[in-house]
Amino acid sequence: WLAGVVMAPIRRLLRALEGAVASYRDGDFSFSIATERRDELGELIRMHNALGQTLREQRQHLAQRELLLDTVVQNTPVALVLSNASGRVAYANLAARQLFHEGRSLHGLDFIQLLTTAPASLRRAVEEGVDTLLTFEMAGQEEAFHVSQRVFRLQGRVHRLHLFRRMTRELSRQEVATWKRVI
Repeated sequence: WLAGVVMAPIRRLLRALEGAVASYRDGDFSFSIATERRDELGELIRMHNALGQTLREQRQHLAQRELLLDTVVQNTPVALVLSNASGRVAYANLAARQLFHEGRSLHGLDFIQLLTTAPASLRRAVEEGVDTLLTFEMAGQEEAFHVSQRVFRLQGRVHRLHLFRRMTRELSRQEVATWKRVI
């Protein structure tokens, strides 16, 4: 009975540590344990709480960096489409939604199927999976695009990144510069 009374606080502490480790495994780093102990177990608890604080700070820093990256990607003029192995759109930025789907979401759509209404040269470039520079008529004007594609693994699964960079302005600027040099 006396051993049970002496060991009860240690058992509660070990259960609390077990619960904290389980919450860490589930991705919840908000768990900390209050203690007034001045022995080795108290030091272990303080180290555990410091670890939890470090993990919380790292997660917050990572979330802020991810938000910054998403903001940059969403606001870039390059149309970006990420498709999974089955060709479904996993991610598309604002420029891609404007270019391919009148501003509506592309998530979950079959990208090749979506391109059936696109100009044939663009559709062919995507199907062949090659980097190319092409021109086609869009909204009554001739537009030049650089298409770049890469295959890579994301979370262990094959994905394809499609980048569509509008080059019309850059080519026009280069043409003007060339004419200036000629003149």
